[in-house]
Amino acid sequence: MSIFKRILKYFQTSDELKIPKAANNMIPGIKLNDLILKNRYRTNIVTMSCGCPEFIKYQHNRYAIDDIRRMCKHLLDLYKKTVDYSSTSDINKAIIDNGFSIRGNYRIIQIKNDDTDEFFEVGITFNLDNPWIDIFSKDENGNYRRYGYSIEELVWAKKEKPPIIYEPIEDYIKQNI
Repeated sequence: MSIFKRILKYFQTSDELKIPKAANNMIPGIKLNDLILKNRYRTNIVTMSCGCPEFIKYQHNRYAIDDIRRMCKHLLDLYKKTVDYSSTSDINKAIIDNGFSIRGNYRIIQIKNDDTDEFFEVGITFNLDNPWIDIFSKDENGNYRRYGYSIEELVWAKKEKPPIIYEPIEDYIKQNI
């Protein structure tokens, strides 16, 4: 079984992907005109659609309207300006706040730091045509950021890895992916 098939088998659709629907969670004072970004791609937050190349290439429209994977960078930008997403997970908030578009499979897992018995929420996303996965984990300041990890070479991009819990993340990836 190829490494990608093993990964795909592990990554399943779950509630972690859900975000508040725009139509039901508008920030007070937002007008209908604010919901459509009149950029060159015509981005619509209610229908969660965009005409940009990324939205089309990665088939973001195959995901449900309340699925975080549906959003390209234009939808992410409009979403964070118009929708109250305070009820979503901290990782999803960070993904939205930072404009990280997810182009494929996504899962939130808990990693235990054996030294402290503390659990950390970590987001993992990958694409079948790319040996690199994105890891969303907290940095030294307690803010979520994106780290890259090669599942073929077992190395961190730019030698940057999440502090404290990078070894449990590596172990988890090696055992489960």
